[in-house]
Amino acid sequence: MIIVQTQTTSAAPSVASHTGRRARYPMRSKGKSQLFFGALALASALVLGAPSAQAININKMKQNMVADLNGTVNGYAFVITRGNRSRVGSGGWAKRPVDGGVAMTINTRSFIASTTKPITAIATLQLLAANNLTLASKIAPWLPNNWVKGPGINQLTFRDLLQHRTGFNQIFMSLSAAKQQENWGNDWDGLKWIVKNGAQPGASASYKNANFALLRVIIPKLWKASGANDADFTGVTKGNNGLLYVIYVTNHIFKPSNVAIGASCTAGETYRPQALGYDVTEPNENGTMSETSWPNCGGHAGLRLSARDLSRIMVALRKGKLLTPPWRFAMDQFRLGWDRLSNTSKNGRKDKWWHGGAWNKPGNRGYRACIMKYKGNVEAALVINSKTSGKGACTILKDAYNNAG
Repeated sequence: MIIVQTQTTSAAPSVASHTGRRARYPMRSKGKSQLFFGALALASALVLGAPSAQAININKMKQNMVADLNGTVNGYAFVITRGNRSRVGSGGWAKRPVDGGVAMTINTRSFIASTTKPITAIATLQLLAANNLTLASKIAPWLPNNWVKGPGINQLTFRDLLQHRTGFNQIFMSLSAAKQQENWGNDWDGLKWIVKNGAQPGASASYKNANFALLRVIIPKLWKASGANDADFTGVTKGNNGLLYVIYVTNHIFKPSNVAIGASCTAGETYRPQALGYDVTEPNENGTMSETSWPNCGGHAGLRLSARDLSRIMVALRKGKLLTPPWRFAMDQFRLGWDRLSNTSKNGRKDKWWHGGAWNKPGNRGYRACIMKYKGNVEAALVINSKTSGKGACTILKDAYNNAG
């Protein structure tokens, strides 16, 4: 029988927690000298503490976002933070009058789709440190023991998964349409087939949900091995991997971030309100609730969080409640859980890290979300419960920042 303990201690997990062992800094390969660790620590201290090159007016950021959002989406909510200051905004309906008439607020939980991935990256880095592993460590020992490991799987590293460098998307594109539909998937059975089919370690970065969905399966085993007091379960299975993922991120990311209770992949939780997804071009139509089943919950997508929830996670990350500075620096430097175009001159200034999410439902309904951090201790979180008829969610955040100097 699987026994799960949902309680945890009040202390936020550090990267060296659970085992008491000294965490090793992330690295490209195991043969690097100790100078690399010192350089990484020094660089993280310098970069993470550096002031913004140009002062950002968060009031102007808010105005820019409202101008882009009003009239282009069904409902939206956002939180902008700078240091200890914040600006918030919301508009439209979480549930239209035809569905009961509930206004969208910064506390409204909405389907965040792939914005789940940075949360998964944080969880993975916490557990690599807790188990004295590095980014160069192989994932194979952490996969289910009875899964057949195809060509290349034994060479895959955690960095390969976190940077979408497994070749999974290249392999997927080479399959026939029938094979893609028949076998490929982000649930337990689909991931088991993907692992059996093999990988291309070190392939060029190519985005595929399976990379982070696999981390959903791996995270509970890392958690158990760490010796954490709350890792009170007897194994990772098809039936419980999504639940265990949610319990881990609840105890080790949500609670230290002061995120309200009940965050999961389903709307049937105690926390309210919840947003329905709508077609922005049909203002009189009913909405639809998007949920993810427990066996497919988390890793790549699935979580339902509010703008305030996402903002609190970003602030906790900045304040060192989730990762120590060297691991946080590695997350940014190697874009682990961030969009691969982060911190480039694409879309204006550098010094932006982000990840968005898009979820499309029948009848042109959908959800959009994005989190973004900027140099100078500025963060923003945005959730939308429809497709956008103007800019995308992350473009709204980029432009709001770029034009707020």
